[in-house]
Amino acid sequence: MKSTITIFLIPLLTQITITCSFGGFASKYIKGRFFVDVHPPLAKMLIALAGWLAGFNGDFDFKDIGKDYLEPGVPYVAMRLLPAVCGIMTIPTIFLTLKATGCRTTTAALGAGLVIFGMLYVLLLRNAPLLNLAENGLLTNNRLILLDSPLVTATAFTALAWACFTNQQEQGPTKAFTPTWWFWLVMTGVGLGATASIKWVGLFTIAWVGTLTLVQLWVLLGDSGKVTPV
Repeated sequence: MKSTITIFLIPLLTQITITCSFGGFASKYIKGRFFVDVHPPLAKMLIALAGWLAGFNGDFDFKDIGKDYLEPGVPYVAMRLLPAVCGIMTIPTIFLTLKATGCRTTTAALGAGLVIFGMLYVLLLRNAPLLNLAENGLLTNNRLILLDSPLVTATAFTALAWACFTNQQEQGPTKAFTPTWWFWLVMTGVGLGATASIKWVGLFTIAWVGTLTLVQLWVLLGDSGKVTPV
């Protein structure tokens, strides 16, 4: 259902102003042209890769607002599928994160379903006067060539990895430095790296995990049963 709602109407959105800059960056990557941008490069490079795999040669520069993508043969659908797939992957990630934090299956399904049915509500009411009250920003971001959808997915994955690592940590010293413990620790690092490599606001995710790490260390060092005095 999430896949249907997200991908629906992508081929019909052929003139979107906000995608001009990021589409232009993809064109420059494919052409090998140097440019400077405020954001880190990971998501833009992935969008460029999606366009290149779909046959985009970078000739369309995205400079003029309102230009039609159809006549020059720009594979905008393939380029928008990357953010769409990222948005789709957010839902199971939310479900697994809630499960990892101890929620029941029904509660986790409800949490993930709220995002799905929030999008469905927007879809059904897109021509209704209540649209402004029901607008869901995730649905819009997932359909356009933007960095926000990969950013949300990377942040959600980081939260999942950190929750799983915390579960291992809370099971006591016997679980420390086991393959599972190391796996989720490395996955947390991968998620943090990906988040910070998409947008600089990903640094707040690093600050969040860093703060939780300090809390864990404070609790661990304050437990005289686990720390041997020097």
